[in-house]
Amino acid sequence: MGEALKTAEAGASPAPLVLVKSKPYTDAGKAVPSLRGDESSVTLRIIQSALNQSEAAAANAAATTRSAEERTAEATEGLEWCTWALVLAAVIASIISIWSITMSRKSARESAILTRQASEIAVKNQISNVILHCNVRYDELYEFRSSIESEFKTLPFLTGDESRTQRASIEAANKVKVNNFFSRYWGLKSDQFDYWLAGNVDPETLTSWLVSVPKYLDKGEVGGVHFRTGWFGEGGDVGVANFHKAVNPTLYAFVNAMFDVVNRKDTSTSYIVAYVIAFLLAAEENKGNIIGKLSVSTARFTVKEFLDSRGDVNLNNRVKYIRPTIDMRDLMYRSSEL
Repeated sequence: MGEALKTAEAGASPAPLVLVKSKPYTDAGKAVPSLRGDESSVTLRIIQSALNQSEAAAANAAATTRSAEERTAEATEGLEWCTWALVLAAVIASIISIWSITMSRKSARESAILTRQASEIAVKNQISNVILHCNVRYDELYEFRSSIESEFKTLPFLTGDESRTQRASIEAANKVKVNNFFSRYWGLKSDQFDYWLAGNVDPETLTSWLVSVPKYLDKGEVGGVHFRTGWFGEGGDVGVANFHKAVNPTLYAFVNAMFDVVNRKDTSTSYIVAYVIAFLLAAEENKGNIIGKLSVSTARFTVKEFLDSRGDVNLNNRVKYIRPTIDMRDLMYRSSEL
């Protein structure tokens, strides 16, 4: 090498570089065998196999992960369907419950309406039956009165001794019949008041029944006995006034009120109707709590409702004018003697 440098320094051309193959690396002075062709191929196959196994494992892991994710997604989707199914079932149950409640309420309302209608029909039937009953009793009284009058009219034609005996017999029998008639007549009027207070007679019908009373008290007779006498009694005969004063004070007060009407100069039918209605108003007010309870239980048609339904201004004005003059306490506690 020293010679080469010298040559270079002398200007001579340098010698060409020669690659020298080094010796294999030695470990502690021992040579390491170099890889030959067959050994290298085996190693590459091993590495390739390892790589393939690694890729397969990675693919399996990815597949496993995807499978888990799919199962999770399916489970989630199934849970969602279950949730929606439960919600739908709850909604359907709510709809059915609401429908059931609605139908139940509708059925209850219909049942209440039918019950009320049945009650109203029953009340109307009861009223009709009571009115018919009273009319039948009045017709029987009318026939009884006619028979009494017929026998009474034969008395003036009886003369002579035998006739006097016969006359006395007829008069005695007639007296019993007359007393019986007045007892039945005022008993009917007493019952009519009770039926009215119980809601079994409407005010208009009762008014039509009572309008005739003042005229009977004024000039009415049965078998020669005046209606006044039949009410109060006379000549030792006991009338029915004391009985009704104790049993039915409303009737007793009404008869006394009708005597007040008779004592007036105005006995027109319009005035008597107004007076009767005013008295019925006073009787309702006097009964108070009883009327209220009966009104609830029987759908009772009150006198005020009757007046309002008529819409008769003149009648209303007359009733308003008469009503303050009627003192129920005074009428109920007047003397029962003629």
